[in-house]
Amino acid sequence: MVLRGLLASVLLMAVPPLILKAAESNPDPAASTAVAITVQILGPVPSSGTLVKQDDDRYTVLTAWHGLASVRPGEELQVQTADGQLHGLIEPPRRLEPGVDLGVLVFRSRQPYRLARLAAVGLAAPGQAVFVAGFPLATATIAMRTFRLREGRIEGVLPPQAAQQGYRLLYNVIGSTLPGMSGGPVVRADGLVVGIHGRAEVSASPTAQEDVWIKSGTSLAIPFDGRLAERLALRLVTEVPTPGAQPAEQVRERVVIREQVLIREPQREPGDLGAPCISYLYSGPFGIPSRCQREVEMLNRLR
Repeated sequence: MVLRGLLASVLLMAVPPLILKAAESNPDPAASTAVAITVQILGPVPSSGTLVKQDDDRYTVLTAWHGLASVRPGEELQVQTADGQLHGLIEPPRRLEPGVDLGVLVFRSRQPYRLARLAAVGLAAPGQAVFVAGFPLATATIAMRTFRLREGRIEGVLPPQAAQQGYRLLYNVIGSTLPGMSGGPVVRADGLVVGIHGRAEVSASPTAQEDVWIKSGTSLAIPFDGRLAERLALRLVTEVPTPGAQPAEQVRERVVIREQVLIREPQREPGDLGAPCISYLYSGPFGIPSRCQREVEMLNRLR
């Protein structure tokens, strides 16, 4: 039993640096950013978090408050960063503000860690590709918490008056988000963080079984606005410079196959202006560009 526990500890400390090293060599800004800024929160209610601020050797992590609310005095919380290091908190966890499901953790370290570049809510638009990162809870099949990255698209942004506990950003990811990912970042393709993930929409099961709930496929995050930025003295990116036009042969398209992300160079067809493949999801068998046929077929199977 002791040997088993020791082996688990060695694996816990050894795996994250390997993931970080692989991510650093990945040219994809969303993937490399997500790996570097997403932390694992260890404690009574395991969850995820996002590195957002540094003051000298003090680091601030944003996470979902509902994962911290049940922590009692004397119960220990630790933050594990992407390099595998474990950090104790230097102050009790606190809620960012009443009515918003965001919590704040602070730890101290001399190590230089990458921080999230936060984008204002105005930079989150329907149809935009996003990636949700976090550390889901262990299961019978995957017996160890490990970093997971899931791709999806923004569905919409609720007006402030319609939001519950700050959740305004709606998105749908392939395979849905998982318990334990709450507090992880929602990252744009360019690496900007547009929100903190925390919820999944559920509805009553259409079966006759009582008290059974299913996920609708829509997940929710708390996006960043001026008020939240002011509370933590954070700087928000409010406008992204338009990059120079790239030749068609340099444009890359991301194709998602379950948990893997493959990059391939699409061949543009006459009249194809490069619309996202998901926009062809409900099209008939004709009119789908060849670069999108494989992804559309896969998406139709998963619907």
